[in-house]
Amino acid sequence: MVIESLFENISARLKQELWKADKSIYIAMAWFTNVDIFNVIKNKARSGCTIKIIVNDDDINKSTIDFDKFNEDNLEIFKVKSIGNLMHHKFCVIDNKTVISGSYNWSNKADSNFENIIINQNDNVLASQFINEFNNILRKHFPDHTINKADDPFDKIILRMEILKNQILLGDSNELKNNLVIIEEYNKTSNINLDKLIDLIKKKKYTRANIEIQDFISNSRKLVSFNNPIISSLELEIKYLENQLTAFESERIELEKIILEFQNRHAIELGEIILEILKLKKNKHRNNQEKFKQAERDEERYQEQYNFEKKNEIIKLSNEQKSEIKKKFRKATFLCHPDKVNDEFKELAEEYFVKLKSAYDLNDLGRVCEILSELESNNFLKLNSEKITEVDLLNLKTSKLKRQIEHIQNEIISIKKSKTYQIVYQIKDWDEYFQETKLKLKNELDYLNKEISNS
Repeated sequence: MVIESLFENISARLKQELWKADKSIYIAMAWFTNVDIFNVIKNKARSGCTIKIIVNDDDINKSTIDFDKFNEDNLEIFKVKSIGNLMHHKFCVIDNKTVISGSYNWSNKADSNFENIIINQNDNVLASQFINEFNNILRKHFPDHTINKADDPFDKIILRMEILKNQILLGDSNELKNNLVIIEEYNKTSNINLDKLIDLIKKKKYTRANIEIQDFISNSRKLVSFNNPIISSLELEIKYLENQLTAFESERIELEKIILEFQNRHAIELGEIILEILKLKKNKHRNNQEKFKQAERDEERYQEQYNFEKKNEIIKLSNEQKSEIKKKFRKATFLCHPDKVNDEFKELAEEYFVKLKSAYDLNDLGRVCEILSELESNNFLKLNSEKITEVDLLNLKTSKLKRQIEHIQNEIISIKKSKTYQIVYQIKDWDEYFQETKLKLKNELDYLNKEISNS
């Protein structure tokens, strides 16, 4: 399972993911007016991909795309008066394994707003939950519409998993090999991704394979056991909100990191010459007590800042390494964010989260990789959405998550509007900036030296 959050260039990435579709696309979108994205969908339908779309039946959606024209083979469009409250229904499921959700409507105005999407890849259970939610909307608004059951043989695979688990426990290697052949066939013919499990068994890592099997069985059974559509929708919304909260937290950390990294590099590359200038300015005003004291305070403050930055020098990374550490950090964050786990795991999750952020702030790629590996190999963090079942508790949880998301979103907006971030954001080439700034500072230093010498 891979989780990724995006806040920029969303439309282009959506088209990229849609082009990958091979079998099916389910879309529930309150407002869908982006013609470029719709053209990709039409092309996929004509190539044989089964596509179902739910949109609001309102003037906004009628403004650019005439959906009535496109009810044809492989493409079904359902217009409803009001889709409902859950996330304003902005989600897409591709090939029963990739889920795209978030605040981003597929509209022409969305790119100019502060919006986001979260992409969950290779998560068959989550994909099936969203498809269930899609079908719940259809049942509510189109009770006479026939809903086809998913092609994936969940029940047969669960049975095979049970057999596989017992064969591992019994050490029955011959039967294990025979059963693995069948599992591999399911892996090829269904939308369910079993690559990780198959790899673990082939490498004889049976303890981890058993954990993988048990997780698959419990998640799959939970999927088919939903009887109450209200609970089903709320649990799905909580999972979505948890992911959104973590995505926003990661984005805030990323913005803060950009500023911290710039300040650190500024001190490392320019600190010594700035200190020389401040010292000369202090000497220049030695006969003016007020200006001298102010210059002295400026020097002391900057000296303190410079010493701190020198002590916490950030590791320099290549562009490829920067991309890798960002991806691994966000993946690890989804696994250990304290607000996503049950109370009994919060303390441990907080320890991991603090270590992870510290390593990320210092650009310590090796340490970030180590922490991610630990999180992936230890199945101890259970999500809140896997525990809560009562409707009232679920509603309380969704309200709390929404408040947390709103708070972090406001912090992100505040950072992006800050003078410091705006200055850093506008600098496209840091190397060029520091070279030019150093040259200007040297000229200022030379001028001060001459001025003091001539005084």
